Amino acid sequence: MLCYQYKFPRTPKIRWDYALNYLFQWAIATLLMIFISIQYITPLIQNAIPHIKSRNILGMLERIAKLAIPNVGSWILMFYANFHCWLNFIAEITCFGDRVFYKVLIMNLIN
Repeated sequence: MLCYQYKFPRTPKIRWDYALNYLFQWAIATLLMIFISIQYITPLIQNAIPHIKSRNILGMLERIAKLAIPNVGSWILMFYANFHCWLNFIAEITCFGDRVFYKVLIMNLIN
């Protein structure tokens, strides 16, 4: 279903406190993703290389299991940073006023 509007609600002005708050949250989430990658994911992958070269199935499964939690945390932070913080920051900068735009579409699809 394609949904397009010629005119959409706009806010009267840019709320810089909200915009900077979203930008700050985006920066913190991005730094946390980098921290998780450097501190947890990279050493686990480097420790998995000998198991991969020797084709040790149990060692590889152990490394995959150890990667699960930091990987999920990194994915959650990525979605939060991109879809919540960054898109709300862009919406504030462009004065986009209809923040529940897709809620009407979803409610129409459900009913």
